[in-house]
Amino acid sequence: MFRVLTASCSTALVLILLGAMEWIEVNIAKEWLSVADICEYMDVSTFVVTSVLRSGQLPAVKFGREWRVARRDFETWINEERAQGGSVEERRA
Repeated sequence: MFRVLTASCSTALVLILLGAMEWIEVNIAKEWLSVADICEYMDVSTFVVTSVLRSGQLPAVKFGREWRVARRDFETWINEERAQGGSVEERRA
């Protein structure tokens, strides 16, 4: 049978996968991040961030034309991506 992972299970799984790697903490004072916040933090274009958001790989909410990402979700996503290795595009192919 399949088991749905909750946020706490997912975080625990990431910690196991990371092993010797340190957990990356996103030290941004806001609880909800904009596309611009993520672009600045990751030093990538808005196209890259919105592509990831539209694909559903990074949990987000949309208010009209604006995306918002919970800082905790962003932090978890970064660490999961790091644990899996490679880029999002490489895994999609």
